[in-house]
Amino acid sequence: MRKGGHEKKEGSESFVYMPGEAIKSLRTELSNLLGEKLAAGVLFRFGFRCGEALMERTMSEANTEKGISEVLPGIWEHTGLGKIVKIEEISEEEVQIEQEASTEARVIGNTDEPSCHYTRGYLAGIATILSKKKFYCVETTCISEGKDRCNFQLVVFPHKVLVPKK
Repeated sequence: MRKGGHEKKEGSESFVYMPGEAIKSLRTELSNLLGEKLAAGVLFRFGFRCGEALMERTMSEANTEKGISEVLPGIWEHTGLGKIVKIEEISEEEVQIEQEASTEARVIGNTDEPSCHYTRGYLAGIATILSKKKFYCVETTCISEGKDRCNFQLVVFPHKVLVPKK
């Protein structure tokens, strides 16, 4: 029994909605403490764990038999991180995603480079649980660098990853 007389059910977890500005604040703090490159890695890992946790708590058996492209758009719209406008499964080991209205890119502003590290981690975490394969995600173009949309490449890790051009 927890304080207040409420029992915590095994496997039940609380979820917290956070404003987009919280991602910007976290990024700023991590960058100040660790530098840009390490901060990007931490944000990716944090997003990855959030995506995994969301799927572990909400995934049904029906979703395990569907492909990533069938399940991800419906789940993604509830994250508040943007809107998937195109998703293409290139193979069982590669998925390309096009997203508009990126919350992370909007709050971060112009950076002249792909900057949605939390978002790409979140996508990789979801894909990993859905497919039972370890996915990694690279952002190839970003609204933060002046593009109309963010584009992501999900690949099974280790795999040849498309590196964004600077």
